[in-house]
Amino acid sequence: ETDLRLADFGVARRLLEEAVDIRRGLSADPSVDLAESLYCLGTAAGRGGDSVTGRMLLRETLSMEIAVHGADHINVGRVRYELASGTHDGTGDSEANFDEALRIFRMHPGEPTEAHGSALHSRAEYLAVTGRVEEAIELSKEALQVWRELFTEDHPAYAKTAEGLGLIYCATGRKLEGIPLLRQSLK
Repeated sequence: ETDLRLADFGVARRLLEEAVDIRRGLSADPSVDLAESLYCLGTAAGRGGDSVTGRMLLRETLSMEIAVHGADHINVGRVRYELASGTHDGTGDSEANFDEALRIFRMHPGEPTEAHGSALHSRAEYLAVTGRVEEAIELSKEALQVWRELFTEDHPAYAKTAEGLGLIYCATGRKLEGIPLLRQSLK
């Protein structure tokens, strides 16, 4: 994980591949550890430029998470969000994965995660660009609530979502609502 944070994807990928091989050798059954290793490897591959491998590993992770935890588990939402993100999935099922990830996250209101906040923010950006402004506003507000639960209003994730919502408001003539959010995002 440390290697991922340092963006040294080559080293992280080799370490994760070793972990996956070891865990596969220990058991043929789907396991939480193997699913987590595949998830990390899939996200590292996708963010490192190998979206085909990333998508393949994340789909394998999704199958394992569903087998181990069931289709409505928060880990399934996390994997669906990664598949929906532009880094991993250009196959046309992004929208369905986003919607499914958000549905799952909403089933677990007491368990906000960064993936939940990121999914809401990303989906809101997409909706705003495609002209579905009211839906974008609602998802942005929901994302701000998740960021408040996880962090403070000074956190960069909160600021980014506040800025996006402020820009949407200003672009639609609702400057009285937008300007305070834009100011807050600059703090």
